[in-house]
Amino acid sequence: MPDDADADADEARLSRLYEGHVPIATAIEQLRLTRYQRVERVILMNLIGVLRPLYWLVRRLRGRPFDVTAGLEEFAHVANPTRGTRTKESHGGDHLTAEQVATYERDGVLGPLPLLTPEEAATHRAFVVQTHAADWHGEYAIGKTAVDELKRNGLWAINHGAIWQERNVPEIRAIAQHPVLAQRLASLIGNDVAAWRTQMFVVEPDTKGTFWHAATTFTEDGDLPALTPPPGMPAAMANVSCWIALEDVDVDTACLRIIPGSHSDVRLDTLIRRFSRDRLGFVMHFDRADRWNALTALRYTGDIFLAGQVAFDVALRLLPDLYESIEPAHYPMRAGECLLFSSNNLHGSYPNRTGEPRLAMGIRYTSADVGIYAGQPTIPYATGVGTTEVDMSRLHDGVPVHTAEGPVAARDQ
Repeated sequence: MPDDADADADEARLSRLYEGHVPIATAIEQLRLTRYQRVERVILMNLIGVLRPLYWLVRRLRGRPFDVTAGLEEFAHVANPTRGTRTKESHGGDHLTAEQVATYERDGVLGPLPLLTPEEAATHRAFVVQTHAADWHGEYAIGKTAVDELKRNGLWAINHGAIWQERNVPEIRAIAQHPVLAQRLASLIGNDVAAWRTQMFVVEPDTKGTFWHAATTFTEDGDLPALTPPPGMPAAMANVSCWIALEDVDVDTACLRIIPGSHSDVRLDTLIRRFSRDRLGFVMHFDRADRWNALTALRYTGDIFLAGQVAFDVALRLLPDLYESIEPAHYPMRAGECLLFSSNNLHGSYPNRTGEPRLAMGIRYTSADVGIYAGQPTIPYATGVGTTEVDMSRLHDGVPVHTAEGPVAARDQ
């Protein structure tokens, strides 16, 4: 058994990781389910309990063993070398220094860095709010079908409405093609950089923060990857996210939290992708408490972050050394500053404890030799009814692409 010092260290680690969030059992208890849902949940739990022995017998007879942690060691320490060749020392301008590049390789995050003036950030914030209030003037980058379903289910918000709007809104596209960002990204990604997704992130007043999450392939809400790296490219380097504060943010106004260096330990994301491929196996593998939490989150909420918290809880128990040697960091920022980070890094946000919404802009960048929605005529997009009838063919061209010398015409991926 672990001694008291080990137990105290483990408790302190969990306290740091869960700062700003309630335990999963508490989050599940706080959900308001209908009486029908509560009764159905009990029936399903009892049914799973009865079927578990038969399920595992059938799997054994079919030669399908289940070892949830098999081979995870190879994902604990993944090297993530950058591909850029230009630094401030070699090319000047707004390129990153060699030291900054080394920091990014080690930590997977860099910043805050200056980008917009506070006045520019405030102007852009007001513009986005006003444009969303005008219903984006009927120009919907995610498609009218998705918009109609989002509205019908009360989910229409800036977070959804602003996705991919660099397609339609020059003011958003101009920031995605910002020349300062172009040179910084060239130091990390290489000379040809594509801005493949933009989005606005709003945290409404007095709402919970976003729980820890990470992404390697960006499967969005479907099963197909959004990005297909070429052979030899680490998944963590296929995307660099730029998070721009459009107003001052701190711990009380839902600033970003990141676990620097976690982009090199992708065991959690690997577990989650395994879960998505064999959900029944995982649910049958869970103990009763985990089954209760997973069933509730997956069947009755549609909250991917709550489901992620279930996975996070389970992963911490299965992998006692997960993130034990790296510390979460929070990133207060002034309006107009930005962070560059690998989305493989575990990241999230604090709750918004104020009476005002917090608005930020996110841009995802990749290299021009990475496939963007390769071979996908449509990209599934989650709505209240899970519609997938979204025409994303425009994403195969017209993607803002630039070199270190400035914007160039987009190319087919």
